[in-house]
Amino acid sequence: MLALAVLLAGACAGEPHRPTAPAGNAAPAPNQSDTAPAPLNGNPVLERVAATARQMVGAPYKYGGRTPRGFDCSGLVFYVYGEAGVTVPRTAKEQLLASHSLALKEAAPGDLLFFKEKNKVSHVGIYLGGQRFVHAPSTGKAVVTGTLDDDYYQRRLIWIGRLDVVN
Repeated sequence: MLALAVLLAGACAGEPHRPTAPAGNAAPAPNQSDTAPAPLNGNPVLERVAATARQMVGAPYKYGGRTPRGFDCSGLVFYVYGEAGVTVPRTAKEQLLASHSLALKEAAPGDLLFFKEKNKVSHVGIYLGGQRFVHAPSTGKAVVTGTLDDDYYQRRLIWIGRLDVVN
């Protein structure tokens, strides 16, 4: 529990996500059985979240932004879930606290991926399935589709969550 508290000390809306060179001690790669796209299971909220997230690809990054005129990572989640009729917390830290943990093999498009930087929650993305996710990476970049196959994100993935309001 202490480790989770340390990880929650920082979040995307509080500090921008700035990729750095990968550190030496990488987490093991996900098990191949965990990487297959998960079924949507007919959850209309998650289906709409994933579809809206895909539509936001190309929107500019704006620190503190939460509209298509500009997003930071948690602002993107806030907006996309809002478009699906769900009010969620504004920061990555609060979004993580409002979610329950899933294994990657249980994740469905629309679930959330949380990443760490310097042992703090620093970034959140919206899972699309098949190792892909949509996120607002950093200043000067646009909303993009990333992949968990990328060593940078693989090493920093700390939590896969489903917001409790979706269940």
